[in-house]
Amino acid sequence: MQPMPHTAIVTGGGRGIGASIAVALARRGIQVAVVARTGKELQRTVNAVEAAGGKGIAVPADLAAPDSVEKVLVETRQRLGAPDILVNNAGMAESAPLARTDDGLWDRHLTLNLTAAFWFCRALGPQMVARGWGRIINVASASAERPLAYAAAYSASKAGLVGLTRALSAELGPHGVTVNALCPGWVETAMTNGTVEKAATRTKKSPESIRAELLARSGQGRFLKADEVAGVAAYLASEEASAINGQSWLLAG
Repeated sequence: MQPMPHTAIVTGGGRGIGASIAVALARRGIQVAVVARTGKELQRTVNAVEAAGGKGIAVPADLAAPDSVEKVLVETRQRLGAPDILVNNAGMAESAPLARTDDGLWDRHLTLNLTAAFWFCRALGPQMVARGWGRIINVASASAERPLAYAAAYSASKAGLVGLTRALSAELGPHGVTVNALCPGWVETAMTNGTVEKAATRTKKSPESIRAELLARSGQGRFLKADEVAGVAAYLASEEASAINGQSWLLAG
């Protein structure tokens, strides 16, 4: 009798790192529920998953709403089976000086970058423990480990995600569930392009000079590719990575 395939939920999977992770998991034979707000982007990722030989479904959801988590879980179970891999990748990034970081900006970052991940972990963690196997991969940021000016809300939310990762790894690890974090530096994505454009507008510099400043801080003098981050995520979701738990992987060249 063939074993049931693993089933993953990938949030923020409509584009960028999340889309690449969904495809990387599909290449390993993992079914993928792709979650994001935009239907057109979701379908594009599902098409890529299927082109890679995998099975995927699109689950539109706004993860800033608490009831969205249960909606995602119910639809995933009905269409793919019980999820045993969770990739918390949904996130946002806005920059502002401290004096202009208002409560709304702060709350938006904490809700999407940290609290939504907590909601999913709280819902799925006990179920993974009951099965004796599970993988939770939280996509944080290099800014959780390294200082980044004008990004108090973003950096704090991502540092909180690393803290959540470490706490849950101690609680769930003895039961066959690993919890790890990825901390990418600058990755060539639409989100990074948006950050560059906003920084250029704020500083009156050209986008090219902003990119040059960012690259100057990179160990390899380049932006990462989303597929590079996805490859590490797929490894952490595998059987081979069963001894890796509670780690924060800095991917920044």
